Amino acid sequence: MQITRSVTITVYDRINCAGLNIPNCYGCMSPANPKILRYQELTERLAELIHQGTYPPGTRIPSVRQMSGQQNLSISTVLQAYSLLERRRLIESRPQSGYYVRARTEERLPEPEISSPRRDPSLVSLHELVMMLMRDSANPNLVQLGAALPHLDSRLIQIINQNIVKIIRQQGVNAHQYQFRPGLDALRVQIAQRMVTAGCQLSPGDILITSGGT
Repeated sequence: MQITRSVTITVYDRINCAGLNIPNCYGCMSPANPKILRYQELTERLAELIHQGTYPPGTRIPSVRQMSGQQNLSISTVLQAYSLLERRRLIESRPQSGYYVRARTEERLPEPEISSPRRDPSLVSLHELVMMLMRDSANPNLVQLGAALPHLDSRLIQIINQNIVKIIRQQGVNAHQYQFRPGLDALRVQIAQRMVTAGCQLSPGDILITSGGT
């Protein structure tokens, strides 16, 4: 007796479905085609950074070569990701300048809900809390991080004084003003962009600057 086994083989054409919502796309899911997965991943990562505000409108994003070196990707992979971001109207290419985040269309914010605070009066006392803070501020065994003051015996005092004089000359009146929480917006954006370069994906909203935030 001879037994014959029938095997059916289905061959799927690999197609470029970048930006299309095609379920079970074997071309993009195939391990033999890793570049599509990599540039799609880079596209989504940059799109999230743009929506989070790490790269605000008008900001120049890293060049193709910079992004290639930072993410260890080929030039063609980065170009594919940037091209897809352009088609999504998230970035735009400027001749001899680079890629910039496009200006967003104005979005109407939802109307705030009407609150219903309690009308009954309640006793509020901060006396004990204030006195505790006053006592701790005079405690030499505690490091006064909230005041942002260095130790008086520190050898860095001279360097700090030199930097303070330099900042006052550069910033003028702005050097004498406090920026309250969450801190200076421009500084938070710069920190978020530096964190991206270091491999950490943060938005400016994730960063809180205290002690002046200037």
